[in-house]
Amino acid sequence: MHDPTPLAHLWAWIAVHLSQETGTSNEASRAYAFWSGFGSDLGEVTLIAGLIAVYHHHRCASCPRIALHHKVPDTGQRMCNKHATHENQDRLRARHRAKYPDHIAHTEEPT
Repeated sequence: MHDPTPLAHLWAWIAVHLSQETGTSNEASRAYAFWSGFGSDLGEVTLIAGLIAVYHHHRCASCPRIALHHKVPDTGQRMCNKHATHENQDRLRARHRAKYPDHIAHTEEPT
């Protein structure tokens, strides 16, 4: 049977050296050390992820520009001022219909 001792020793060595490098061995408790150290960065990561989500939601369907005003009917997507032409919107609608053929907004009457 496999002896877990070498792996346990390696994990203990990593934990001791990681706590010395991050300063958690010098604090009053591990929770305080986490929230005053690495844990405080979680809020910044959340803000960055939120900004990425807002950008992705308001991005033009054809390019990386922000598109706030031109919604393409029946698709739920947006287009910037440069790409908000009837030809581009018709092409995007056709691509959306091909990708989602059972979508209720494509039919004249709901079934």
